[in-house]
Amino acid sequence: MLSGSPRGGITRVAFGEALRQRRTSRGLSLTELSRLANYSKGYLSKVETGEKPVTFAIAQACDVALEADGKLLDLVRGTIREQFSLRPSQLPAETAGFVGRRTEKNRLDEFRAGGAAVVTISGAPGVGKTALAVHWAHSMRARFPGGTLFANLRGYDPQNKPVSAEDVLDYFLRALNIPAEIIPNSLEGRASLFRTRLDRRGVLVVLDNAISADQVRPLLPSSPDCLVVVTSRASLSGLVAREGARRLVLDALPRPEAVALLRHGIGDDRARAEATAVDVLANQCACHPLALRIAAERAGSRPHLRLSDLVRDLDDERDRLDVLTVTDDASTAVRTVFSWSYRALPEDTARLFRLLGLHVGPEFSTGAAAALLGDSPRAAGRLLTQLSSVHLIAECGPDRFRFHDLVRLYAREQAAARETAESREAAVRRLVTWYLRSAAAATGFLAPPWHPPLTAALDDPLHPAAFTSYRDALTWCETECENVVAATRQAYEHGLDDLAWKLPIVLWDYFHVGKRWTLWIESHEIALAASVRTGDRRAEAWARLNLGLAHTDLRRFDKSFEYLQAAFAMREEQGDDWGRAWVDYALGIASHAVARHDTAGEHYRRALSYFDGSGDLLGQALCLAGLADLSRERGALTTALDELSRSVTMFRELRDRHGEGYAGTKLAAVLREAGQSERALEYVRESVTISRQAGDHQGEALALDSLAAVLDDLGEHDEALDSRRQAVEILEALGDPRTEDVLARYAAMTDPEPD
Repeated sequence: MLSGSPRGGITRVAFGEALRQRRTSRGLSLTELSRLANYSKGYLSKVETGEKPVTFAIAQACDVALEADGKLLDLVRGTIREQFSLRPSQLPAETAGFVGRRTEKNRLDEFRAGGAAVVTISGAPGVGKTALAVHWAHSMRARFPGGTLFANLRGYDPQNKPVSAEDVLDYFLRALNIPAEIIPNSLEGRASLFRTRLDRRGVLVVLDNAISADQVRPLLPSSPDCLVVVTSRASLSGLVAREGARRLVLDALPRPEAVALLRHGIGDDRARAEATAVDVLANQCACHPLALRIAAERAGSRPHLRLSDLVRDLDDERDRLDVLTVTDDASTAVRTVFSWSYRALPEDTARLFRLLGLHVGPEFSTGAAAALLGDSPRAAGRLLTQLSSVHLIAECGPDRFRFHDLVRLYAREQAAARETAESREAAVRRLVTWYLRSAAAATGFLAPPWHPPLTAALDDPLHPAAFTSYRDALTWCETECENVVAATRQAYEHGLDDLAWKLPIVLWDYFHVGKRWTLWIESHEIALAASVRTGDRRAEAWARLNLGLAHTDLRRFDKSFEYLQAAFAMREEQGDDWGRAWVDYALGIASHAVARHDTAGEHYRRALSYFDGSGDLLGQALCLAGLADLSRERGALTTALDELSRSVTMFRELRDRHGEGYAGTKLAAVLREAGQSERALEYVRESVTISRQAGDHQGEALALDSLAAVLDDLGEHDEALDSRRQAVEILEALGDPRTEDVLARYAAMTDPEPD
């Protein structure tokens, strides 16, 4: 990572001197430091003399070993990262046809011109807080060179808990290029790092749908060139009193703007022809933006009816709501308009609308709707088209639909009022089962079968998603991943424990390829809770294995070993040789990562013995790749080449492209060290292509990093530099802990020390 640094960062020589001084002040020899840090004495000696670049991992290990309290890490942290300071741009798209709010936008301009650091926009549900915040933020983007951050805090989400400040900070810090391994676990640590990262960077932060000032406070930067815009149904008076926030209270639209919004949706000619009806319609909607939009879209979808007839229909509905509680005029208007649209639906369409309120994910597909309905996708598609045409749902992509949060709440309340408890439970079970069967079909394309099928006992008449290619299956997993995790949580909350543990397990092959670590861990923690509640020790061991692998990936080794050792004990208790072999393999990975090479070899060899005996090619191929890493590190290159050649052959026999790319990258590295750079180039180029096609972003990045090393050996410095730059960018986007090490190698290439 470090070399001569024109940007003012520390050089590798200066770091080496600091390391030597710290070591000698602690009275330690290089041999003793080598033992504590798990790095060879020879390599550490060259780091101290500046002959070898220091990686983030080495700096971290030495910092811990020498009890430096972060001082050694501080010397390297951020030196190269500025070269890859990707500018976050997280604002969602603006609301189509945004109309009015001129006065409010002028107020926001004045607040900023007056030096405001925090602005709150409060108001009733559906009054347009988010639309105004996003619209104004887009207009201000050029004034914030550090970029934009956006988070929905879900303060009033009817189906999900508010997002914790810890989770938002984790999300923001990753967006700001902070690697996962250095993000603190505590709220205070994350908030401090967030403030440090935003200092003098000029970032615009939009926090949508906050529930309280306490939820927001840890998310506030301290730098005056940053601005935070918070939307909430609450007044957030505490932010005004303590943080000096400027407050904008959003009310219904002024009548001219309300009429303009209606005209935009209805059409000018028609609005002019029935100007009186438009005025009355604005009154009936209480000039409330959401009610106005729905009414305008309803009128626009029926061009042959007179607006006066629509006004009369709406007026007739005002006193006929027997389910929803009305608290004020604006709320009355919104629910009246919902009721107006809902009551006009045919019964089969109305039933689907109610059942869709039970879907807890952010979006849904025709297949999911069909599962809720208990009918075919064709039948569900026809009804979704009707719901979309009256704007009770919105189409947000190919075969993707979503609710406005208030419409979702209305749908759910209608389900509670009109569907029996048995009907609701049956619909939820169908939905979760559909996700399970669809996920199983998708992951069947992503990896060769390596575990007993978990859907064999399901004989329901559902229509799960079907796939014809790896790419189709991967796209489905990427699109539906959040829905699967939401369905997992819903299954657990409904006591469907058998489904709640199976869903994450089935999707593990995608988590492994896609590196969606947050969702991976969240879903498997639910799986673990479900398996414990149901007393299924086999399922519990499986969930612990997958959690251990996730934490190994993130270099959280204390948690990794805790999960894996518990899983191993359970498999032994059950006499499950198959399960024990897979945990052995995982323990080999974790042990190798912390430089316990002998222990890692024992785990790999024990797992390989079982896989050999059972004819499990996938297990054999993976264990051989792990053993090859150990052989390479002890200088046994001939052995490593043999192990990796066998591994690649097995992956090819399995038609496992992801595995082939994984082993091919390792094989190229060994060939390079053996002086066979031309052969290494062939393998590593193929690995880049395979990983890219497989959607394995981490694998692609590691292959690009290896490609850079081979190209550099062959004198292709410019192409090597470009390959390593691409690797850094991919790992940055993933929030991968390996980022710092690759940055170190990039630095050594871009800023070599003089001879």
